[in-house]
Amino acid sequence: MDNIISKKRNWTRVLKMVIPYILIIGLFQYAAFLILGLDVTKDILPKSTWEMFLITLFASAGTFLTIWLFRKYIDKEPVLYLGLKEIKKKDILYGLIIGFAIMLLGFLVLLFNNEIKYSDSVLLIPDFIMSIGIFGLVAFNEELLIRGYVLSNLMDSMNRY
Repeated sequence: MDNIISKKRNWTRVLKMVIPYILIIGLFQYAAFLILGLDVTKDILPKSTWEMFLITLFASAGTFLTIWLFRKYIDKEPVLYLGLKEIKKKDILYGLIIGFAIMLLGFLVLLFNNEIKYSDSVLLIPDFIMSIGIFGLVAFNEELLIRGYVLSNLMDSMNRY
């Protein structure tokens, strides 16, 4: 009976996570700013792709630490139960292809409607690779936090329909 009641209250775990998550992410990003030698009061936006990558990497570490702490001490379940146990390569490939197609379609619509004007481009390979890393880390963070932690707790505590 206690297990059923505790399952019904899983949504409160999500609320309990908000403030610690903000504090831990803030501390990790502050540490990244200190390592980079940036002044938090003046340098709000990073100046280079490398700086943005490092800040995003630290935010990812903060996200994972927060989720790990909550899974271990509040939920009392392993982190692997968030969907990290089995990696579905086919789904990842389909997601990448569909995401690329949607972005390309949107770009082409805007280009043909003269909403985007192409003038010139310079491809910097290191910045391009780091940008892909940034986007990958942000996507992984969002999936782990929202779909992994928040959604699993909400699904346990509420009716599916």
